Amino acid sequence: MQDLIGQGAAFFRKVAREHLSVMVQYRAVGSVVPRDVPAMVTTTRHETIDPTGQLVRIESRDFFINLDDYAAVPKKGDRVYAEGNVYEVFAPFSTNAWVWADRQQRIRKIHTQLVP
Repeated sequence: MQDLIGQGAAFFRKVAREHLSVMVQYRAVGSVVPRDVPAMVTTTRHETIDPTGQLVRIESRDFFINLDDYAAVPKKGDRVYAEGNVYEVFAPFSTNAWVWADRQQRIRKIHTQLVP
């Protein structure tokens, strides 16, 4: 039997990469030259309760990057150059700096914050 879900997911990744992505530059910590990669860009709002009971909200600029375009694991301190700005990979509220964005684990959602 054919893997219809897998084929559909592959089709979506292809269409998203071609029509929803913008070119960004990704530079890993310790690397001199950034690498051009297509990425879908979005914003995520994170919330937590601090030790004093106050609600804390932060917003991150997230980049969806396909493993076929950049296979290295993102680390805190890596930089993304996009939209005329510099963003640094970070882990909001000490969570992971990235999460899988699809069931097939082919697209990473990388959390970043604007570097002043």
